[in-house]
Amino acid sequence: MEQERVASEAGGNRRDLIGSADRSEKIRTYNFPEDRITDHRIGKKFHNIEKVLDGNMDAIVEAFKKSQARAS
Repeated sequence: MEQERVASEAGGNRRDLIGSADRSEKIRTYNFPEDRITDHRIGKKFHNIEKVLDGNMDAIVEAFKKSQARAS
């Protein structure tokens, strides 16, 4: 019975750390057919996935920094 309790507690802790991968936990969604990236943390949409995948994330980073500055 003690082993079951410990295993159950460890499983709950693991789920808390990993999360459930629900949409509400997503940081960013890449929608290739519509050439759109949505950053769910700041509620903004960006276009041109190819440039972002090539490393040009300046617009996303700047938008995130601005949202953080407003939040503080």
